[in-house]
Amino acid sequence: MSLSGEQRKQLQSALIDAFPNIPSLEQMLSYELDINLRAITGEGSLQEIVFKLIQTANSQGWL
Repeated sequence: MSLSGEQRKQLQSALIDAFPNIPSLEQMLSYELDINLRAITGEGSLQEIVFKLIQTANSQGWL
């Protein structure tokens, strides 16, 4: 299932609220989903990394 643009925007906001820094997001993905955030997104700001993560999740059907 693919998310609409508005849904992706809301998901980005929710993830940033829940994980206000990159290390906390990185830890959650590693511990809970066995996903290496850096391998997916590379470097960037929290907003850029969450955007890339959502793009990948949406395109690969993780959502």
